[in-house]
Amino acid sequence: YYLNYCPIMAYDKAKNEKRLILPTFTDLDYYYFLEVELASINGKGLIIAKARRKGFSFKNAALCAWQYNFFPESSVYIGAYLDEYAETTFKMAKEYINYSNIHTPWKKRTLENNAKHIKSGYKETLDGVEVEKGYRSFIQTLTFKDNPSAGIGKSSKIFLFEEAGKWPNLEKSFSLTAPSLKEGSWYF
Repeated sequence: YYLNYCPIMAYDKAKNEKRLILPTFTDLDYYYFLEVELASINGKGLIIAKARRKGFSFKNAALCAWQYNFFPESSVYIGAYLDEYAETTFKMAKEYINYSNIHTPWKKRTLENNAKHIKSGYKETLDGVEVEKGYRSFIQTLTFKDNPSAGIGKSSKIFLFEEAGKWPNLEKSFSLTAPSLKEGSWYF
């Protein structure tokens, strides 16, 4: 999904300019997505320590858009200490969703689409009652700066804690959120 449907802003050597291009496959991409899959299969979370400017925001946004596009009624949360860090990945995910809507047959209408939340689906009237239909999957941002308990009760297949190195209350935020993401020792 990442390599085929998630264009990134990058330097195009052939044209000597920055432009949207599909990502170049690297060993780092392979191992990152392999580790994400293994963690999911084994009911584990995943913490990644990495250097800057390796494209992890793009990869994380691709995971969010993939979950949104292919798993009905799924929830994805992008949390950060400061809103701007969550918004960066969220905006990328929305760009990937838009790219899929333009270039693929799996288009999704939206019930909600704003700066902090996107939800797929549509409304239909059944027997005089308006109901939500469609995938109804969503991606939402959360800010933990003034509220380390922002993730309480937010069960999710993907819950990103973005820019952990810039997050003074990360340990408290994670410990308050973690029970919502697991059953026993098994992480969803």
